[in-house]
Amino acid sequence: MRKIDSMLVLDFLKRFLPVALVLPIVAFYLVHYQETLIRKKISEREQGIVSMERAVVEANLSSHLSDAIFLAKLTQNSLNKYFDELSLREELSKDFKNFSGIRGVYDQIRYIDRSGMEFVRINLTQKGPWRVPNEELQDKSGRYYFTKGLRAKSEVYISRFDLNVENGLIEKPHKPMLRFSTPVFNDAGEIEGVIVLNYLGKHLLDYIRKVSKKSDGHVFIVNPDGYWLVGPNPWDEWGFMFKDRQNLSISFRYPKAWAEISTRANGQVLSAEGLFTFRTISPLSDSLQNLGREHKGEADETWKIISVVPLRALRFPWRSTVSGITVFLMFLFGSGIWFWVRAKAREKESLLALEESENTFRTVTNSVRDAIVMLDESGRVSFWNSAASDLFGFQRDEIMGMELHDFIASGQMKDQITAGMNGFRKKGTGHLFEGVHELPARRKDGSEFIAELSVN
Repeated sequence: MRKIDSMLVLDFLKRFLPVALVLPIVAFYLVHYQETLIRKKISEREQGIVSMERAVVEANLSSHLSDAIFLAKLTQNSLNKYFDELSLREELSKDFKNFSGIRGVYDQIRYIDRSGMEFVRINLTQKGPWRVPNEELQDKSGRYYFTKGLRAKSEVYISRFDLNVENGLIEKPHKPMLRFSTPVFNDAGEIEGVIVLNYLGKHLLDYIRKVSKKSDGHVFIVNPDGYWLVGPNPWDEWGFMFKDRQNLSISFRYPKAWAEISTRANGQVLSAEGLFTFRTISPLSDSLQNLGREHKGEADETWKIISVVPLRALRFPWRSTVSGITVFLMFLFGSGIWFWVRAKAREKESLLALEESENTFRTVTNSVRDAIVMLDESGRVSFWNSAASDLFGFQRDEIMGMELHDFIASGQMKDQITAGMNGFRKKGTGHLFEGVHELPARRKDGSEFIAELSVN
């Protein structure tokens, strides 16, 4: 029994293992092919989104450069037109206030004279542009945006992106700020002062957040040190301005990806952390050249716009379904093959048992002296033992499959036997099938003899 069981298992494994190997391979390549298409589609879409956003941001910044240069020329014209301080201050205040109301994106518009003192300052309030009284104007000679704007050889300076600070404290609610400074010259080419625009960066950053909804992941902006300007959540943003948030940066959140992103201007990185698509944003990306300037300006930093798509978004959504179907098919095929193999084994066992039984039957029947003959339902010989050959003279090969009574029944009994067989087929009973009968029989050589006949 153990031998048969081991052969059964081996036969099952021989037939099932190819299926067990092929099905997972087919499922793997199906999922892999679909995920390749998904990744390609998402990769191209994210590249398009990030490239478009970089172009929009740089075009937006270019417009602010243009505003700074425009106001510098406007101020220069006023300097040439008005020589008394009062008239000049009134003229610039009117022009700046009108400009602030039209643009609506500048928290402050200032003209600072070459000593560093604010000459005119317009603040944008909820009620609209407001001119700061003369007595409230401040000395900004020590502020970086004044000193760099004053000596900007290329006429424009762009500060780093940070939060506005008033009286040494970060203003609340937070105001993301980007400052544009450009010098004002007199007719002799001497610097008279600096135009400073405090751009409300919230407008730009909110736009990036809005665009993020079109992405399969999230779109962020980081500064050169990897600190979030637009981050995963508000608490993560502007970490470089707070002592307790120094570790809130992309370099801490995604260290492996940032290690590659920080060294390249543009590209894509696929890692265990997701798919990163990034472009470098330059505030001065040919902006001054587009404005007809001979030289580019000076900017404190560039930024990177980064799309992060988590790995789960890159996976075939029916991956688990395919896995489930594969397991089900393997179980189904395995069960079918097992039942088939077991059925074949049982059939083989039955055939062996039948063959053994037939051999035993032949051995027994051939060892007796009585002739033993079996007929099928048509009356044809299906079994013929050696005693029958000795008694009737017909060898087994001669008589098998033949109508028995055509060969051994005497002429006078043939019709009676045929009628008895037909009656038995119809009724299941008959005189011929009851007890033992003495009937005349015929040998192969034609001689007749009386035989005892028992039919069952």
